Parts: sequence; structure tokens; C-alpha cells
Amino acid sequence: MKYLYCLDSVPNLFGFFDTTIAPHFLYYAYIPIIFLSLFFGLYIFFKDSYSLQSRLLLALSISFVGWVINILFQWIAVYTGVVYFSAQITAFFEVMIFVITTYSAFVFLTKRDLPFGAKLFLGAIVLVVLALLPTRINVISFDLGNCQGNVGILWRYIYTAEVVSICCILYLGLRTFFSAHTDQKFKKPALYFTIGVVLFLLIFSLSNIFGEVFKTYRINLVGPLGMVMFLALMGYLIVKYRTFNVKLIGAQVLVVSLWVALAAVLFVRTIENVRIIVA
Repeated sequence: MKYLYCLDSVPNLFGFFDTTIAPHFLYYAYIPIIFLSLFFGLYIFFKDSYSLQSRLLLALSISFVGWVINILFQWIAVYTGVVYFSAQITAFFEVMIFVITTYSAFVFLTKRDLPFGAKLFLGAIVLVVLALLPTRINVISFDLGNCQGNVGILWRYIYTAEVVSICCILYLGLRTFFSAHTDQKFKKPALYFTIGVVLFLLIFSLSNIFGEVFKTYRINLVGPLGMVMFLALMGYLIVKYRTFNVKLIGAQVLVVSLWVALAAVLFVRTIENVRIIVA
């Protein structure tokens, strides 16, 4: 790269980050969901005796956290090489989120493992994306003026695959809910799970697509809201229906949520924004 630093950046944290150029609510939107996702994934993983479903939820949490941290780097890293590398690997995290969520939805809704052929297909998608990460098909160029990567044609296929994934999960969830062979006690959990997953992926995907099409990347701050909705519905399933073989009371969920929300205020820079959030 010709320029070592992004043109609009001045390092003020560890000589590596510029915390002043990010949107005001970036840290409040991103940092709390990192801890909440990891807490949820690890809690279910250990409480559900390392079941396949709990392993998938943990993998989803880690992939989502990886995506969030990667996006944070694109916002506040000052070195052009770091921002460029971060832009290149974004496709991997995004594809992993959709692949794991699709796998997890199939396991939860059908109560059986994904067929071997389907696993090979999903694995092939991940491998193809991995192979294309360092190519111009993924990131076609780097805009030094705005310090961001310009996405290539690969992202058209990624966004198309995301829409297909959402449609498949919605179809599977509705089929499970309306099927006469589904246990009546499982119908509502299946419906709530489907709603949570579809909302998560829909908000996550649409915020990214909208930001890329209209070059309004602040809309990405809405992306984590989908994960919040998903985790909220998962918490409801655990409390109400004892899913994942986890015993958790509503008070515990409320206390953890309040602590995360309160601690998140520490990452808001101005007192005016703190007042808005507290209100």
C-alpha cells in the first residue's frame, strides 16, 4: 500500500486504532453483543452436555463474534493493510454464519443430523469462499480515500445464497409447524425458533446489502439487532419450554441482560448519548 495510515485516521489507542472516526453508537451496538453471544453460546454448550445442537450454537456465536470484531477493525483500524485484510476475510465470517445457522435450524426442527451429502455441499461452499478470499473476485480494489475495500462479484453470489438460506429455513420451520406429524408440544418452540432465526438472518443480511448498495455503512449498526432478537427468543424457549435440556429461570435471563446493557454504557463516548441510552 502507498499510504501506511488511512487518510482520515489518527491513531489514538495503542498506536493502532482511531476511536474518534466511528459512529457514536458503534461500541454500544457491537461490544455488548460480543459478550452476550459468547455467554449464551458457552452456557448452552456446557449445560446441554456438548450436544450437536449446543456445539452448533457455540460455533454460530463464535462466527458472529468474529464477524463483529472484524467489522470493528474496518471501522477503527488505522493501517490500510489491516483494513484491507479485514475486508478480504469478511466473506468467510458471513458465509460461516449462514452455513452454521442453516445446519443448526435443520437439526433443531427435524431432531436429526444433516445428511452427509448436504454437509458436503455446505462444506464445499465454505471452501470455495476460502479459496476466493485473496482474489479480485472477493475484493476488487481498495479505496484509499475512504479506506475501505470495494467488493467484487463474489458478493452477489453470497447475498443470493443468503436469501436462499433464509427461504429454506422459513419453509422448513413452517412445514414443521403445520405438519400433522409434529408433536403438538413442539409446534410453538419450532415456530419461535424459526421466527428468531429468520429475523436474525434477515436483519443481518439486509443491513449489509443496503449498506453496500447505497454505500451507507452506518446501517450496519442495525445488524446486531437481529442477533439480540434471536438470543431473546432462545432465552424464552429455554425458560418456557426447557429446550436444550437447560434449566434457566426468567430472573437469571433478566439479570444478565440488565448487566450487559448497563456495562455497555461504558463504551459510549458522550454524556448526551449515555442519557439517550439510559432513557
